Amino acid sequence: MDIIEKLKKIFSCKKTLFDEYEPTEEFVDLEIGDKVGFIASSHGNIIALKIIVEKLKNTNVKIIFHLGDIMDEHAGYLECMEYVMNEPLIKPIVGNHDLLIVNQDKVHNYEEEYLALAKRASEKFMNNRIFYDFLMNMPAKVETPYFSVVHESVKSPYYAKITKLKKKSSEYGKTPDENLEAVFNCTLPHPYFTGSDHQAYIISGSKIKRENILPNTTVNVKGGKIISVPSVSLSKDANYTHGYCIAEILEDKSLNVSYYDLPYLLIDNNEGML
Repeated sequence: MDIIEKLKKIFSCKKTLFDEYEPTEEFVDLEIGDKVGFIASSHGNIIALKIIVEKLKNTNVKIIFHLGDIMDEHAGYLECMEYVMNEPLIKPIVGNHDLLIVNQDKVHNYEEEYLALAKRASEKFMNNRIFYDFLMNMPAKVETPYFSVVHESVKSPYYAKITKLKKKSSEYGKTPDENLEAVFNCTLPHPYFTGSDHQAYIISGSKIKRENILPNTTVNVKGGKIISVPSVSLSKDANYTHGYCIAEILEDKSLNVSYYDLPYLLIDNNEGML
């Protein structure tokens, strides 16, 4: 979808500043032999985002899915949103931090300093109505014939786990995780790619635990599995600094998922990339 088509879609279903975000689903048609890219949680790191997207373009991917949290409350959020909006290859879904900046995340709990940062970020973000409309019309889930793409959960609202709804941090873990439940009960029709954990792993029905995936590794995936994509920024995985994935759709409808990292990409806030 090019920028003209994106803008047409925005203005055909325009939100008001008082509307609440409604999680929606979109369908992207893919074919056997297609290669697609996956990035997640750029969190305002515009330099890493641009470099990884250019690397993905050089591999001739058909589309690049951005699995939410394009923005962050600290810095770079306007630049990242503008870049994603104007890059024809990127298909974004919404993340909780994207919604936090427009005061639309009704599920997660945040510390007061995060809320203060988000309020300041919101004041700048709301001045650009096109950014706001683009964000409010992003889907929370993308379906394809071979896999699904969500930010955090396999169940609606997709950008947040329903087991966190109205819960304090001390209560987490006391209710079943819907992603694990779905894998355990074999209710997923195909693999689900998630982008919220900032770690590289796969959860399958045979183990129901995380199988960590190292960079420069290719894994064949089929069936109801959870595939966690490493983050572009703010990694929580010791093996990744700025991670991303490429998946190729094979004849048997399985996916060869390759994991990559940019471990030496260092950012100097004053001088740019080192």
